[in-house]
Amino acid sequence: MVPDDLDLMSHRVFLPSAKGHDAQWVNITTEMVVTLANLPL
Repeated sequence: MVPDDLDLMSHRVFLPSAKGHDAQWVNITTEMVVTLANLPL
C-alpha cells in the first residue's frame, strides 16, 4: 500500500487486482481511517 492508495476523506482504500479479483476501492471504518492517518510516513 502506498499513499496514493488511500482516500481517507472518503473512508476508502484501493486494493489492486489479485487472484482473479478486479482492482477496487473498499470502504473502511472511521477507526481504521484514524489509525492509517496516524502512521508515520
